[in-house]
Amino acid sequence: MRLYMFACGAYCTIHKSLSVTVVRQTTHMNSYRWKEELKDQCYESLTLNSGSLSQIVFSDIEKSQDGIDNYVESFTSNLMDIISPFFCNSHNSNNTCDRTRSKTTRYKDDKPWFNYECKRLRSIYTSSLYTFNRDKNVENHQILIMSKRQYKRLENKLKRKYKRQEGDMIATLRKSDPKKYYKLFQKKRAKTSDVSLSEFFEHFRNLVTNDGINVTVDTPETVSDTTYDELDQIITQDEILKCISNLKRGKSHGIDGTFNELFIEFKDILLPFLEEIFNKIRTFSEILGTRSVNSCF
Repeated sequence: MRLYMFACGAYCTIHKSLSVTVVRQTTHMNSYRWKEELKDQCYESLTLNSGSLSQIVFSDIEKSQDGIDNYVESFTSNLMDIISPFFCNSHNSNNTCDRTRSKTTRYKDDKPWFNYECKRLRSIYTSSLYTFNRDKNVENHQILIMSKRQYKRLENKLKRKYKRQEGDMIATLRKSDPKKYYKLFQKKRAKTSDVSLSEFFEHFRNLVTNDGINVTVDTPETVSDTTYDELDQIITQDEILKCISNLKRGKSHGIDGTFNELFIEFKDILLPFLEEIFNKIRTFSEILGTRSVNSCF
């Protein structure tokens, strides 16, 4: 959990300065896909270029929020430059990179009076409307008016028939089952409770206390004095390996291009770098204070 917080922080830091650039880029996009047959070649390339990564990771950084951002961004960009020849799929696009969520189409049920014949006439009407919008002439306009008149006439007829049947059914119900009839028109009464919030709290607190469980209520004084020593300890390689073992293959990468297989297959090379990066972020965040920690993590 502790490493997950730092991993999220590093991930957010990486994406913070790149997000604006990607949104404005409209002609070139890079996607990355894992290729098993190129794993050995990429491993060899990472081994040969590990010196340049080491210079970036183990160098001194500026003690500021921008310094942390530039530090992580520099490592990520150099790492992706090394693996791009093996896993990058580059293509041009005329579309912008702004992605909007697709709206889920909700299909509404047809009205009770909307039968097959009504659907058929409506389909003819929509087809005539589409034809008229494409070619607006007198003939298409007359066809549109005729098809709309037929559709609306049948729809209104079926609607009136349905309402008449419903009215007759309610009138019959009034005589045959008055209790059910009046139940249709009763308003739902709001459920109210005479139990106050304090009584509710005391009741369940007594239940827990009676079972022999001590109840402690946090106060501002106790919360301010609460410390978690494990959060102040350095992040170890074992913690990072445990997180890497939980990663799943075949997942989409982020806008920086890093994907799970990269850390799974090349963890023996990247592990020292990740350990140094996470611990530097932790150390400098403590120095910068709460404000910088929140913006980073």
